[in-house]
Amino acid sequence: MKKESKHAEEEKLVALAKQDRKYFKPLYERYFDNIYWFVFKRTGSEALSGDIAQQVFYKAMVNLNKYKYQGHPFSSWLYRIALNEVNQYYRKSKHRRYVEIDENQLQEITEDIEYDDEEVKLDPSTLLPKILEVLSPDELSLIEMKYFEGKSFREIGEILSLKESATKVRAHRIMKKLRNAVNNVSA
Repeated sequence: MKKESKHAEEEKLVALAKQDRKYFKPLYERYFDNIYWFVFKRTGSEALSGDIAQQVFYKAMVNLNKYKYQGHPFSSWLYRIALNEVNQYYRKSKHRRYVEIDENQLQEITEDIEYDDEEVKLDPSTLLPKILEVLSPDELSLIEMKYFEGKSFREIGEILSLKESATKVRAHRIMKKLRNAVNNVSA
């Protein structure tokens, strides 16, 4: 019930903002920090993250009339814009993609990769950056959201405009791709 009222409140704010952009401010204030940190985890730069987050909200405000509620929170639409902006930045700038990983996250993803040869002991801190390079930007985004940000498959699906089951299948295929990359490196 609480979730429904949150979505109803959010949809009222969106409807007001569609009528008059001055009502976009509460949406901006509600979501800016989350979008900023989402971007920061992908860039590692405060200044760049601030610029991209501002661009996300600018694009959201300009294109607000294109937003339609489809059972997902408004924030999912913002995250999708943010993901597109980050990917666009990396395509245009030719910079290397930044991925922030802490020790617990590193342990979780390396356990899920499951090496074919259990006797081979590979250092995850040196191996993971190498094998993540085999992933496309979209695949890397899914892995980041699942393992490094702890988002559920439902949340990831909302952001990527996928059903939860399709998100799980995609994640399984990506992990298989990573497993193959690990086994190729260790061979």
